Amino acid sequence: MKIIDTIIATWNSFWVSILDLVQKVFSSLWLMLKDFFIFIIDQLLSLSETILGSVDLSDITQHFGIFQQIPESLLNILGLVGFAQCMVIIGAAIIVRILLQLIPFVRLGS
Repeated sequence: MKIIDTIIATWNSFWVSILDLVQKVFSSLWLMLKDFFIFIIDQLLSLSETILGSVDLSDITQHFGIFQQIPESLLNILGLVGFAQCMVIIGAAIIVRILLQLIPFVRLGS
C-alpha cells in the first residue's frame, strides 16, 4: 500500500512539474512577444526621430526674432487677455477638423 501511495505521489508531482514548466514556457513566450512588439515600436519611433531631425527648419526659425521686437506692454496685455490660450484652442479646433475630414463619409460642412 505504501509503494502505491509513493508511486501516485511521484506521478502527481511529475505532472505538476510538467504543468509548471508549460506555464513558465508560455509566460516566457508571451514576454518575448510583448518585447518584440515594443522593439518594433521603438525602432519606428527612433526612425521617425531621425527623419524629423534631418528636416531643415532654418527658414522657419530665422523669423522668431520678430517676437523680440514686440513691446513689453503689448506682451503683458496679450498675456492678460489670454491670447496664447486662444491660439491653442483655435489650433486644436483646426487639427480636430482636419482629422475629422480624414474619416470616410464624415464631411461636416465642407
